[in-house]
Amino acid sequence: MSKSKSPKFFFIAVALSVFIAELLIMLGFTLLPSMPGLLEAVVDATGLSLLISPALYYFTYKPLRTENQQREFVEQELRRSAQQLQTQAEQLQEYNQKLEQKVADRTQELSLKNRELESLLQQLHATQVQIIQNEKMTSLGQLVAGIAHEINNPVSFIHGNIKHLDRYVRDLLEVVQAYQLFYPEPPAVLQANLDDIDLAFVEQDCSKILRSMQTGTERIQQIVLSLRNFSRLDEAEFKTVDLHQGIDSTLLILQHRLLEMPNLTAIQVVKDYGELPLIACYPGQINQVFMSLISNSIDALENSERQRNKNRQPPLSPTIWISTKVNANQCVEVVIKDNGTGIPEALRSRIFDPFFTTKPIGKGTGLGLSISYQIVTEKHQGKLWCDSTPGQGSKFVIEIPIRL
Repeated sequence: MSKSKSPKFFFIAVALSVFIAELLIMLGFTLLPSMPGLLEAVVDATGLSLLISPALYYFTYKPLRTENQQREFVEQELRRSAQQLQTQAEQLQEYNQKLEQKVADRTQELSLKNRELESLLQQLHATQVQIIQNEKMTSLGQLVAGIAHEINNPVSFIHGNIKHLDRYVRDLLEVVQAYQLFYPEPPAVLQANLDDIDLAFVEQDCSKILRSMQTGTERIQQIVLSLRNFSRLDEAEFKTVDLHQGIDSTLLILQHRLLEMPNLTAIQVVKDYGELPLIACYPGQINQVFMSLISNSIDALENSERQRNKNRQPPLSPTIWISTKVNANQCVEVVIKDNGTGIPEALRSRIFDPFFTTKPIGKGTGLGLSISYQIVTEKHQGKLWCDSTPGQGSKFVIEIPIRL
């Protein structure tokens, strides 16, 4: 692109052109013969125009036209460059938008994967803890079953021999009574022995002792049977059972926590059993649910008692109500209710979540209710829910279909 000429250059060029034109015309008039003044002026103007026009064209119009063409070319190039830049900017913006969308999609995908991974880890942790809990329950069941078996053998031996001993004692007493009838006046030495042992008292008390021994062995056999019913090691498979036996067995296992202790009143258990058919279920798992719910009720009652003692409030009669019935849905309904501290509404929706607990560290794992909920709802297609009023107590309701 040529460099533009300055106005000073154009002025000098035109002036020089006019000077040269005038000089040539004057030279022509000098060489030519004289002519009229008008013609001389016309010729002078015409010659001057003819001589100046090329100079004006070359020195003025042509540079300006070239400069305009160059300016138009530059403007076209600038517009083309601007259009290219705009196109590139639009492409860059579109690419950025696509990149941002890909980043957002990838971030969302990673977030979803992280949530899935956290859920899997939580499930794995819950499964591990549940396996440990099941192992503990299995170990407890084995221990209980072993103790029950070891106790049952000697107790059965004692209980079976008490009947024979009772008959032998009656026979001996009859013999003594017969001797007294035929020998009303025994020798002095024998009479002294009879007076020392107080035969009349022995006759009366011996039968009482034998009856109490028989009652005691029967009670031990009932305890052993309850322990075996609770462990259910021989009934791990799905079968029909009497739920009342499971509840009673659980209460027997927890009997030591129901008794009066220092600063704690004895807990009363009120049972209202309805007529229930045999229920098809996993007996050991259902007993685990009873154990968890009744234990929680005892914990709530103990906590309520401690709070009342701390606040110097009059004690209440801690009570657990257990009722059973067949409801309108043809399901067995077991209600376990207490008059303990109750559960705040803000926490009620979380009580069945894994690892959620309001107990101090070391007092609870937060899995008892979660496992119970899983046993009732998943294993037995039933329902488990809670109604609670803070300060008045809690009620847990178990609903299990009679037949799955």
